[in-house]
Amino acid sequence: MRGPGETTGAFALESAMDELAYAAKIDPIEFRLLNYAETDLEDKKPYSSKFLKECYQLGADKIKWSARNPEPRSMKEGDWLIGYGTGSGIFSAWRGAAKVGARLLPDGSLILASGVTDMGPGTATAMTQLA
Repeated sequence: MRGPGETTGAFALESAMDELAYAAKIDPIEFRLLNYAETDLEDKKPYSSKFLKECYQLGADKIKWSARNPEPRSMKEGDWLIGYGTGSGIFSAWRGAAKVGARLLPDGSLILASGVTDMGPGTATAMTQLA
């Protein structure tokens, strides 16, 4: 699980939501749908693309969610506990201002300069290919 604290924080939040839904005797997916946001709560704009409701339904259908025993620790396969849970995740795709400097040299070569952080996902390679 790579990334900043969003990854581990999301796991903790989603686990707490499952436990809260169980304590309230509400299906965990239904609990999420009761708290579903159609717009970004910070800037009040609608999401550009969001298919989370459809994702919940498709996933639930595929794993036969409604046929599960919702009681924690109730399902076993041999000595192994089998659990069903649900969770969602987001990763913001914000962008800051971008700047690039360009220098055309007398020999016809072009130098482009820009600053970027590359922690290993290939950003430097991709930016070189774009240039």
